[in-house]
Amino acid sequence: MIKNLYADPNLLTNMTNSLECAEAFRKIWKRDTIEFYESVYAIYLDAQKRIIKTKRINKGNLYHTTINLRKAIDHALYHNSFYVIIAHNHTIENLEPSTKDIEETELLTFVLSALEMNLIDHIILTPNSYFSFRDSGLLIKNAG
Repeated sequence: MIKNLYADPNLLTNMTNSLECAEAFRKIWKRDTIEFYESVYAIYLDAQKRIIKTKRINKGNLYHTTINLRKAIDHALYHNSFYVIIAHNHTIENLEPSTKDIEETELLTFVLSALEMNLIDHIILTPNSYFSFRDSGLLIKNAG
């Protein structure tokens, strides 16, 4: 699912905080799936933090998914992104990131940084709440 969000003024935002990031993902997430299987989505932004594209990076099962790092990086390069935001959902109300979530986020941050791009945040969504890696201090603050 790729969307050109410049055409939708309801999704244009400067992504200045985790709430704006979470709300942007809620607008693109298929509401009827958030409780049934885990997925990973990415939002790609330009240097002014305007949304260029969104893309589902991976689809998992009821309790597990992973960030497809290659796909996330490929799309970031293809769309000439300056910033990336990643989100995945938990099908239950547990907002706690797993060890794997943390490791994948650290690796994605490192690779993007090496390519002169920045990971703004990694959001975990549940049907009623969200968790921000940046707000919790789990994300290296490399996003301008």
